[in-house]
Amino acid sequence: MWSYRGGGKNRVFGAVPLAGPGRWAQPYEGVTLYTNDSRILFLKIDGSDESRETRTQLIRALDKAFKAGQTAPEAFERLRNGAPVTTGDLSALA
Repeated sequence: MWSYRGGGKNRVFGAVPLAGPGRWAQPYEGVTLYTNDSRILFLKIDGSDESRETRTQLIRALDKAFKAGQTAPEAFERLRNGAPVTTGDLSALA
């Protein structure tokens, strides 16, 4: 698991801690988008070539959403691409 710092000194949505109540969805093959509905909104990939390409696009979308002033829940709803949502403890993704 890694965290992302976009735009030089500007921090985008947080990636950790991966624990506590949250929601996640798999909008694309090999990609899990997760949020704690506060400041955590990030993604986890399975390492396949397809998921790596998708990761790059989603990282850009996360950065854009943050800069546009969207909250983590707003951006999650938009970026989950209509995928079913699971609710539970984010530690299940660790």
